[in-house]
Amino acid sequence: MKELSFFGNYKVKIVFTKEIFPLLKEKNQREKICITDENLYRIYGDRLEEIFGKNIFRISPGEKSKNMGVVLKILEFLCEKRVSRRGKIFGFGGGVVGDITGFVSGIYKRGIEFSLIPTSLISFVDSSIGGKCGINLKNCGKNYVGLFNHPSEIFFDFSLLSTLPQKEVNNGLFELIKYGFVLEKSILETFEGNLTQSELKKLIKISIQKKISVVIEDEKEMGIRKVLNFGHTFGHALEKVSNYSLYSHGEAVGLGMIYALILGKNLNITDEEYLKRGIYLIKKINGLKLKRKHRWENLLNSMSMDKKVDRENSLLFVLTPTPGNFLFKEINDFTILKKTYGEFLKWI
Repeated sequence: MKELSFFGNYKVKIVFTKEIFPLLKEKNQREKICITDENLYRIYGDRLEEIFGKNIFRISPGEKSKNMGVVLKILEFLCEKRVSRRGKIFGFGGGVVGDITGFVSGIYKRGIEFSLIPTSLISFVDSSIGGKCGINLKNCGKNYVGLFNHPSEIFFDFSLLSTLPQKEVNNGLFELIKYGFVLEKSILETFEGNLTQSELKKLIKISIQKKISVVIEDEKEMGIRKVLNFGHTFGHALEKVSNYSLYSHGEAVGLGMIYALILGKNLNITDEEYLKRGIYLIKKINGLKLKRKHRWENLLNSMSMDKKVDRENSLLFVLTPTPGNFLFKEINDFTILKKTYGEFLKWI
C-alpha cells in the first residue's frame, strides 16, 4: 500500500492498494454506509456486505441516476439508518456514484465525511479527484446543481479495473488522452503505439498527478482548472440533446475534442498536421461515432446553457495550439461554431 497526501487548496489522502476489501474492513467507523450501483453489486455484493452489512444503497447504473429523486431516496436511507454527523459514506463505483456520494455527503446534516473507491477508468483519471460533485437538471444541463466537497481519502485498486468491459475502458481512455492534448504531450506519444497494461498504469498515475496539481492551483475552477474542460463544451451538449442515452460521458468528450481541434484549425490556432494527428489518435480508441446527426440549433442552445458560461452570447472553449499546451478562447461569433459543426460531420 502506498499513501500520498496533498495539502493547500486540496487536502486528501491518496491510497494505492492491491487489497481494497481488507483495507475497508479495517475502517472502524461505527456508522458507515456504502453507495454503489447495481452492476457493481452483482460482482462485489458479497464482499461489500461483509464490510457494510445492510448499510448499502444501490443506484441504477448510468447518468440518469444523477437526479434529485435519487438524492432524496439516499437522504431518507441515511435517516432510516440513523447516521449521525460522525458517520461516513463510502462511494464504491464510477463517476456517477462518486458525484452522488460527494453531493449527498455535502448536504446531509450540513456535511459528513466520505471516501471514494473509484472502479472505472474514467473515475480513476478524472471524476474521483478534485471535489466537484453534481447532479443533472433535465431542462438545464449536466451537473447543474452541485458543490465542491473533497473526500477524506481516495482508494485506488487497479484490480477493480479488471472487471470492466472494453467499452468502459474506452470510455476512460477518452478522458485520459485529454491530458495529452492540453497538459502532457508524452501521453499522446504513448497512445501512438500499442498501449500495454504497464503503460496504462503509468499514464493513469501521470493523469492523477496532473489533475491534483491543477486542483491545488485552482480549486474552484476560476482559472487554469478550466483546462480540464477540453472537449467538454461540445461533449456535454451532445449528452444533453440525446437525453443522456446515446453517448457515454467519455464518448461525448471524445467527440467534443474532435470538435475543439477543428475549431482550433478554423481559428488558425491548431495547424492541419496536428489536427489530423489528434483526430487519428482519438479515433484509435475504438467505438467512437456520432450516433445521430443532431440539429445545430439544439446543440448551440445546450452549449449556451452550460453551467460554465460566464457571459451572455459568449462561449468559452479550451483549444490546443501544440501537443501538451492550451489556451482559452471566448467565442461570440456563432457562425464559426456552425461552420465547425459542418466540418465535424465530415470528419466523424
